[in-house]
Amino acid sequence: MTTALVKKPFATRIDEQIQQALSEAADEKGVSIAKYLEQLLIHNLKIAGTLPDDFKPKKTNWGGKRVTKPKKAIDDTPTDRTSDEV
Repeated sequence: MTTALVKKPFATRIDEQIQQALSEAADEKGVSIAKYLEQLLIHNLKIAGTLPDDFKPKKTNWGGKRVTKPKKAIDDTPTDRTSDEV
């Protein structure tokens, strides 16, 4: 029995500094860069109204059970960053 891929691979080119920031943020949340980016996209697409509020991504069993830091939810509130923090 074969099953279709639930998620499609998606390649893109991004600035190296953005990739580094994504890597650090994903590590802080205890998830992969791909998962973190998916969470950001889902969150912002819901805000934009292009995804329904009740949208949940399909689960995959890729990678097996992982031992990571507890996941933190992406906060809805914008952060105020001063130039000293950047």
